[in-house]
Amino acid sequence: MRSLDDIAVRTKNGFWYYQVRQIEHLSDAALDRKVFGKDCGRRRYFEGIRRSWSSPKARSVVGGMTVLKVVDGWDRGNNGSGPYAEATKNFKSTFWKFVSDPTVPLDEYIEHVEKYVRSNDLVRLRRQDLRLYESFLSAYEPALQCGDTPAYLAMLHNLAMIGTLDALSVLIAIFREAMARGSLDQAIAIREAIRLGMFEMLVTGRMPPEVATCVMALVESRVLANHWVSVDEWKSSDQKAIKNRSSAERKRAFDRYRLWFIAHATTRNGYGDTPFVIRTDGILWLERNRDALVAARKFMDMAIADQIHDNIYGTGGEQVSKHLAEAARILQELSPRPTDLQACYYDPPPPLSAELDQEHDPRDTREGRLAALLAFSRPRFLRDLQSSEYADMLDRILNAAPPPPANPPGQSGEMGSLTARAGVTP
Repeated sequence: MRSLDDIAVRTKNGFWYYQVRQIEHLSDAALDRKVFGKDCGRRRYFEGIRRSWSSPKARSVVGGMTVLKVVDGWDRGNNGSGPYAEATKNFKSTFWKFVSDPTVPLDEYIEHVEKYVRSNDLVRLRRQDLRLYESFLSAYEPALQCGDTPAYLAMLHNLAMIGTLDALSVLIAIFREAMARGSLDQAIAIREAIRLGMFEMLVTGRMPPEVATCVMALVESRVLANHWVSVDEWKSSDQKAIKNRSSAERKRAFDRYRLWFIAHATTRNGYGDTPFVIRTDGILWLERNRDALVAARKFMDMAIADQIHDNIYGTGGEQVSKHLAEAARILQELSPRPTDLQACYYDPPPPLSAELDQEHDPRDTREGRLAALLAFSRPRFLRDLQSSEYADMLDRILNAAPPPPANPPGQSGEMGSLTARAGVTP
């Protein structure tokens, strides 16, 4: 393959390759000999697919047939299908179109669901049919109730537990249907079924683990978030332009593209995740020091990454202390952090008398009822510390806590001990 295709196309090729490999656990060389004959030498055809997830049907290479067709015909039994038929079926699954084409019309999703219903001898009543059923038979048939019902959830669970790409494509189609008609309760249930279906495929081995990350990123970004990043976006951001078309450089470019996609596919700007709020002391401090805090967080991330590497490979960990010392230097140059960060955003409700007088019950007024309501659901501004490692690290750097005692020999340290290695004394 001479150019970089969309990541969904490449993932489809990789999915097929690893599924073929795991059927009989043949090596690349053994697969080459099975396709091209024992005297094919070092053909390296399947090695090429493994390295860059290139297409097994890009061109005819064996007697006018593509490798995809040749492999599909291997070891066929009397019923006309062999062990490799499932790999071919997955390669041709509609799933790949749904995660590669952002312009699929709603009618095509609906028809895909109808095709599944017909092929499995099922029935899907329409709204007008439901009215007829209710009018002349029963209005209390559980299996025909609309909305997020036990029957609907059972259908989703059954589809998820099938654990195939085709079943996953049906879940994607009904997710699109639900989103199109604004049925958000059903869309949420379908979303969880889609994730369960992917997990089931991974557990049962129907999804090769080598491509699972890309498959999940495709579904999470393009299906569930409707967020599409393309190879052209990657090319515009890649700092290592391809200078020649050698296979080694194309392989390296594909590796960079794949890692970039996984990192950027589900990355959004975050707008809409939080409410409109007034500027508290903590928010004002964050806004004034954002650039410095970003730099400090970067050094803290590098410190944790190096600590993990040190624990695994025993490389000494000198970089950990350097990163933490730099983070501490940046933070110590800032103005003091505001206190009382746990204050309520909303004013607390007025206390109710132990002996309520019905004539003077605060809940008789609009303000009193509102205060009582907020008492059960008042949001708080809490520090978003993603892990205990960050919490301990911040406490020790910013509050000048003394370093923890050294760990006993042979035991890996907690992340909180990182600051002790930094040698920082405020």
